[in-house]
Amino acid sequence: VQAGQRLLIEGAAGNVGRKLIQLATAAGVTVVTTSSARDFDQCQRLGSQACYDYQSGFGDQLVRDEWTFDHVIDTSGRVALATNLDLLLLGGEVTLITAPKDDQFTFGVRAFYMAQKRINGFVISHATVDQLARAAEVLNQAFSAGQLLDDQVSQQHFSDAPRCHQWLEDGQDGHQRFVLLPD
Repeated sequence: VQAGQRLLIEGAAGNVGRKLIQLATAAGVTVVTTSSARDFDQCQRLGSQACYDYQSGFGDQLVRDEWTFDHVIDTSGRVALATNLDLLLLGGEVTLITAPKDDQFTFGVRAFYMAQKRINGFVISHATVDQLARAAEVLNQAFSAGQLLDDQVSQQHFSDAPRCHQWLEDGQDGHQRFVLLPD
């Protein structure tokens, strides 16, 4: 994604999505997001130009609002690939950073081909040393500028690990992060 382009981040309220909003906005990219409606304010504070509820047919809403994108990043794995492809401009790309729940896809291959669209998969364990070094550079610059440090971190003891795990499983703490320390 480059300055002046449009990016749709799906699942933007999660840890990865929030960081993507900030990095893309700082790079001069127009960012649009999907999340739960309760997270719209946070996404907008981080730089999202428009927020859509991922639970309410956002693809149709984006089309009605005349949004199309150079790049779509799906952090959730819950969006139909055909929906993402339909939202792309000529030469646009979809990047999946998690395995989609639906392992089988149907989409218009001819339209995909004619519009020179691309599908990327990103698995961090396959990243090269050069890719990781470039990413570390960008992240370290952002950290030095005081960016990307908005996570709520709760310090808990090792003995609290089962309770923390249960909170995360139950979704009780939203986007809470835990650091476990020796008792």
